[in-house]
Amino acid sequence: MAFNRREHLLLLAAIVCIAILAGDRFVLTPLASAWSERNARIAELKGNLSKGALLLDRGDSLERRWREMKERSLPREMSATESRVFTAVSEWASDSRLDITSIKPRWFEEEEESRTVEFRVGASGSLDSVARFLYALETDSMSLRTEKVEISSRDPRGNALAVDIRFTGSVILEKE
Repeated sequence: MAFNRREHLLLLAAIVCIAILAGDRFVLTPLASAWSERNARIAELKGNLSKGALLLDRGDSLERRWREMKERSLPREMSATESRVFTAVSEWASDSRLDITSIKPRWFEEEEESRTVEFRVGASGSLDSVARFLYALETDSMSLRTEKVEISSRDPRGNALAVDIRFTGSVILEKE
């Protein structure tokens, strides 16, 4: 079977088109996707590298803050923690002239590295004494956080107030 010149050209063009299509499907497209995946991975690694460099630069200050947080953390022993907070609450109450009616601790085991203790304090006094007590609680160096404060009036004029305060403290259980 003899092909004329036109058929040779058409056959050659068809072979070239099939080769280009196969090259695109099996070579160019996989290379382009691998290239874009590699570029995305390089961008991710560059971001991680810059974060790591920033952490290394801030390492000393972060370690200093961590030491301060551990020092302010409540003691590991439950009885020592409760004693320390009870003592602080009684000092704050006497300084602010607030009458404490109840203090109830409750412990939570949240993680292996830390433990949380919640204290509920019931008290009564004037608005000034409640404000002074809350200020002392918030500005103390212990790792305590006020969660909830409920204030209600005990007389029609509002001079005597009852207050229920719920605050939590952190105990860091770092292995020594």
